[in-house]
Amino acid sequence: MKHFYFFSTFILISLFSFSQTYKLEVKKIYSWDTNETPSTWKHDVTEQYSYDNGGNKETKIIGYQIPSMEMIYQTTKTYDSNNNITLSVQQFWNDSSMEWINGYKVMYVYYNGSNNLMEETRQTYNLLTMEYQNSSKVYYEYNGLDMTVQIDQTWDEGMSTWVNEDKLEISYTNGLASKGLFSEWNSGGGMWEVEERIMRSYNMNDLPEEDFGETWNGSGWDNSEKTNYTYMGLLQTEQLSQNWNGSSWEDSDRALSEYNNGNRSVFTYENWDVGMDKWIPEYKEETTYSMADPLSTSTFGAGSFKVFPNPVSTVVNIKSAGTINEVELFNILGEKVMSTNRVNQLNVEGLKSGMYLLRIDIDNHTFSRKLIVK
Repeated sequence: MKHFYFFSTFILISLFSFSQTYKLEVKKIYSWDTNETPSTWKHDVTEQYSYDNGGNKETKIIGYQIPSMEMIYQTTKTYDSNNNITLSVQQFWNDSSMEWINGYKVMYVYYNGSNNLMEETRQTYNLLTMEYQNSSKVYYEYNGLDMTVQIDQTWDEGMSTWVNEDKLEISYTNGLASKGLFSEWNSGGGMWEVEERIMRSYNMNDLPEEDFGETWNGSGWDNSEKTNYTYMGLLQTEQLSQNWNGSSWEDSDRALSEYNNGNRSVFTYENWDVGMDKWIPEYKEETTYSMADPLSTSTFGAGSFKVFPNPVSTVVNIKSAGTINEVELFNILGEKVMSTNRVNQLNVEGLKSGMYLLRIDIDNHTFSRKLIVK
């Protein structure tokens, strides 16, 4: 399921990175409590999000235990001038000493002159040495904006070096990720060995419709698992995973999503119980949002801007009190489809209908808006 998890995450990032006019404020996390009669959802944790930089990306997340509302963990995030995350630090609250105890941190490095992530290094905190120690690392390669290779590594303390574990190679068809080939590192042979492949198909809106997985048996490919995606318009409402039992597909798990103003407000994860012949809830998130103010005059000097009409079929107009340096348009997979400098209009007549992300540089500050092309 690790491989399918990557593809699922890839889709979630694509679908839920468009809510630029809203920012996440509170997330309530639930688990399914079978000790109650009848079974019901148990509220375990509430996460509170802070945006100390005045932007749309959270800088701190604090988790509170329910019902006591005692702090249990916090995540602090740092961003660079391009609004790319560079550091994420996880800490845990110690009731005895009344202080935050370091847990782990993740450091992000980007290719020079690019927003493409190159390395993601995780370090865990050693309470005895009181130092961070290498734990794992992910390395990325690209072709333009398209990620083509992901290599997972772990730290060998004895050898003081990074050791390969897994590799993912992504192929593209017509600009869309169409196949993922997974390999495992053979340390004895010093080579990558093919393990699994996933083929992705799309619907008429170029949204993922099915991920079909096969495992390598040494001489050929065998069915293993697949995931199907259901949408309401451009928003994913169901992600259904199934396993191959040798003769037919069997339900395994599913993720359900509900929305408010285009933002995912409820996410529910369920497992299929063969014996009971029904879906069993396991995990749920309920999220609330507030309106973002990316052009607050107390933070930026750009004043305000307006994008109209939206939806648009031909020309979209951009009106700003500041200087527009660059306008970029991305599709729902995060691929740049248009780019131009210092303009207040953009002709989208030749684009496919669907949801896009309009990214605008105004007075050297970057802001985003959803754009619907009809």
